[in-house]
Amino acid sequence: MKPLDCRIGLERLTLGFPNFNGIFPGLKLIHLSDLHISSYGSPEKKLVRLVNREDPDVICITGDLVVNYRNEFDACIRTLQELKARCG
Repeated sequence: MKPLDCRIGLERLTLGFPNFNGIFPGLKLIHLSDLHISSYGSPEKKLVRLVNREDPDVICITGDLVVNYRNEFDACIRTLQELKARCG
């Protein structure tokens, strides 16, 4: 896997769930995966700007957060703390 600075992609999907009977109308969810954060620099700042500009209700994070697990947690935590969502 390559670090975050290689590519940041954004894909928008509109999903409908008829069995929920409109419980979550207009809910905006952002899913982030495989960030591979190794420092807090331009790619991480770009990610934060892109996510926050979308004004999400919820942010879900899965996959690998750091590259090597050594001395990278501070950058990872800083990046995640900058992300904003109305419901968490």
